[in-house]
Amino acid sequence: MGIIEDFYFGHICPVVKKYNPDSKCSQATARCEEIYIKLKKRLPENKTKLVSEMYDCAIDMSLESGKENFVTGFVLGMRFATECFLKNDD
Repeated sequence: MGIIEDFYFGHICPVVKKYNPDSKCSQATARCEEIYIKLKKRLPENKTKLVSEMYDCAIDMSLESGKENFVTGFVLGMRFATECFLKNDD
């Protein structure tokens, strides 16, 4: 089975990847979580809703950005592949 078939049948899922706690992304995520928790503890209970909304918004932005970057990279990769296949160098 080739890569296209593997992708079609769900054997390749570009969104799922191994978690690396030492990566810069994981460290930044942990830092954001720490700051979020500290802010919630310092604010009165009636003011924490705004902090929670901001945190949720940041997560949504990150997910959307990841999706857009994946699509952009995929399209760029296909353009490179197409040009390589169409190039007529003998």
